[in-house]
Amino acid sequence: MRKVNPAAKRVLDELTRGLGEIGDHKKLDNAKGAFMAVSVEVIDATADGYLYISIAHYGEQNGDLMRDPEMVFIKAPVSGDYFPSYFRNDYIGCERLGVLSAEQIEGRTFFNFNPREQADEAVFANTWMRNIRHQQRLFEKQRALSFCESGILPGSEREHQEESITEAK
Repeated sequence: MRKVNPAAKRVLDELTRGLGEIGDHKKLDNAKGAFMAVSVEVIDATADGYLYISIAHYGEQNGDLMRDPEMVFIKAPVSGDYFPSYFRNDYIGCERLGVLSAEQIEGRTFFNFNPREQADEAVFANTWMRNIRHQQRLFEKQRALSFCESGILPGSEREHQEESITEAK
């Protein structure tokens, strides 16, 4: 299965910090009114420690909550890597399964997945986590400190180029 890139992993680590049990959840809204809040919840776990984590934006239509979108990630217990497994956007009526099932055999979890779909979800997740990082102003304190040290102006073309190089590694 394809995991998210290191930059997306860093965002997911920040979003899930402090969450480790089924039912643990939080809402992040650092840009009130400007962007949609991010809801994060541990929705399931396997016996050998894999966590299923839902990340979602929610909107409302005709009184109903609408996922815009929701993705479920499987977090590996040893490496801490995240593997996208599910995508849904209620506004466009789209639901996609990258990971079809998980089976426990002799205490270990084995995943049945669609390689092309799961890889597509990983590509989307990398972009979405970059957007969430900017929208929710994650790591801004670290960025301000690194600006003082590097002299690269936050939001500048040079910072964007440096960021692209870092994400490509």
